[in-house]
Amino acid sequence: MDAPSLTTQERHRLLAVLREFDRQAPGEQRDHPRRNVQLHVALRLLGQPKNAATLPAILVNVAPRGIGLHVDRPLKKDAKLLLHLRFIEGGGWLVLCQVRNCLPLPSGYKVGARFLEQIDDPDGTAHPPLDWLL
Repeated sequence: MDAPSLTTQERHRLLAVLREFDRQAPGEQRDHPRRNVQLHVALRLLGQPKNAATLPAILVNVAPRGIGLHVDRPLKKDAKLLLHLRFIEGGGWLVLCQVRNCLPLPSGYKVGARFLEQIDDPDGTAHPPLDWLL
């Protein structure tokens, strides 16, 4: 029998109830819950030559203010990157992100990045505004 799938809100409610049973359990540290995903994406690091290849990454979680990624090489804190996000419902965004942290994993690195700005990208062909590139 398959376990029912819980929404993010339901998971947080369940965790809150479980924490009531264990008063010594650590509380939620995040301001906004993250939604786990597993999506292959391509990043473009800003400050690189325009014809530089994109960096493959795996998007592992999304929150209202940022993302978690797995990448093959370390990224510098405060580095800026571009990400095309596509939505199942259709459409998408071109997002300007800034690296907040980069931690080594047994295989690769886990990067936390926050959203700085976004523009609508309905068909995946949007170009970044010039002020993003400065």
